[in-house]
Amino acid sequence: GGGGGQGGPVVLVGGKKLGDAVEEIAYYAKRLLLKIEGDEADFRETVSAAKSVLAEGMMMCVAADCMTTDDIAWLDCMGIETVLHTQLLSGDISLGQAIGAALVSDRPDGLIPTVVVDEDLVSLGLCYSKRESVHEACKRGVGVYWSRSRGLWIKGETSGATQKLIRIDLDCDRDSIRFVVRQVGVGFCHMEQMSCFGDDHGTLGALMRTLIDRKNNAPAGSYTKRLFDDQELLRSKLFEECDELLAADNDRDVAFETADVIYFAFAACARHGVNLAAVQRSLARKHLRVRRRPGNAKPPGWKPGDPSPDEGTVRP
Repeated sequence: GGGGGQGGPVVLVGGKKLGDAVEEIAYYAKRLLLKIEGDEADFRETVSAAKSVLAEGMMMCVAADCMTTDDIAWLDCMGIETVLHTQLLSGDISLGQAIGAALVSDRPDGLIPTVVVDEDLVSLGLCYSKRESVHEACKRGVGVYWSRSRGLWIKGETSGATQKLIRIDLDCDRDSIRFVVRQVGVGFCHMEQMSCFGDDHGTLGALMRTLIDRKNNAPAGSYTKRLFDDQELLRSKLFEECDELLAADNDRDVAFETADVIYFAFAACARHGVNLAAVQRSLARKHLRVRRRPGNAKPPGWKPGDPSPDEGTVRP
């Protein structure tokens, strides 16, 4: 795109005006990717003009070879997401630098409070970051923070309780961040437990981790191990508990039977090595679907490869 300077309309490759294109796109999508090609002298004017014609509720993402870290910070202040490609490949801007560009701190030492959570978003602890440590974390793909007494701190370098960095989330004010990590070893806490806030007994994440552990290290007589070894038993129990949940007629029984359904459903996941994070990713993908199936029930005896009961009835 281009031509947004001096108040002129943004014109796409092919001659169509962006305003007309956005109206067309809004029916199918909630995000608009604006790709600015070449060395755009009026980059910010073009982006501002494009943002002004966005349909209500649409998000805009911008990709441009000419973008700098200052531009990333400006886009973030405008509520616009940055898409980096060429800069990452060339090394002109690193992922850590891009994240750091949006961070702000009102502390004299410039530190950024950092909440550390596992893949199930259970809190492991609180520490601090600086742009330097964020850059190192992205570069190494591990948990790297900033110690107020020691400086750059690579988690687990001496204890062995390392972390694989999954992603970094910025809060709404950009003055704190969240590290999502896969914790290895005895845990995040120096007291050799998973979380500085104590064990997470009773959570879905804890249940899934226990089941996956049982698959590999089941004690003698483990019922869960029986489920892993006997697919028909697992299938029967899952159907049985689903029937009991549907038959429950009060809050207590519904909660009790739901817990049983979750246990057996998670056992089916663990049997195939699927963790809770994978299930959550699948839920997130389903949530982002623009057009959804009606969700008609499959007939008895239906098997993969048979016609879908939703064929011909897709709705927006």
